[in-house]
Parts: sequence; C-alpha cells; structure tokens
Amino acid sequence: MGEEGIGIQRGVAKPMPGETMKAGEGLIQATSDLAQAGYGVTGFRGVTESGAVAQVPKPPFNMDRKENLRQQAKEQRVRMFFERMYDDEDMTASVVAELVRFYDHDAAAISPEPA
Repeated sequence: MGEEGIGIQRGVAKPMPGETMKAGEGLIQATSDLAQAGYGVTGFRGVTESGAVAQVPKPPFNMDRKENLRQQAKEQRVRMFFERMYDDEDMTASVVAELVRFYDHDAAAISPEPA
C-alpha cells in the first residue's frame, strides 16, 4: 500500500442475498493477506443456520503495522445474538447448542432440547 501511496482504505463486503462468501483468489483473500501483514484489521459478522448473529468486532486500526499485528494477535471475543423465543431453560439449552455448533462443525447432531 505504501508503494501505491494508500494511507487508509475501508470497506465492507456482504454476500449476495441468500448466498455465503468464502475466500478465493479475490477481494476476501487480498484483504486477509493485508491484515495478516499488519496493513489492516478484520472482523466478521454472519448469521448461523439457526438464525443467530455471530460477530467478531474489528480491533482498532492503527497506521503502525506492528500495532495492528499486536491487536490482531490478542484474544478476540465472539458475540452471539439470539432471538428470545423460549422460556429461560429452553433458551439456555438453545444457546449452548448453537455455541457448540459454532465452534465445532462436527457437532451437527447436538440437540437444543434441554436434558
């Protein structure tokens, strides 16, 4: 970016309605490569199959590459947003099942039903 004289570039990438995005050899991969080199920071927001919203907020951007790398290396928090559709006991079981599915793709068989 320095060779091209770019100081700051900001943007948001969103999928086409009803579609999902995945890194290939285009914009998503280029953005990821720039962030991994310290020239930017990234976060994400998406919707799970059950409709919960998952988000990892972007850390603060700094013109100093080393500071961006330090920020990206920190533990990142995941925020999950759920619609309240159940009583508290059912809601807790649904949240736990969704978090397990989020972190473990092989956990598709987990039931949101309380034990």
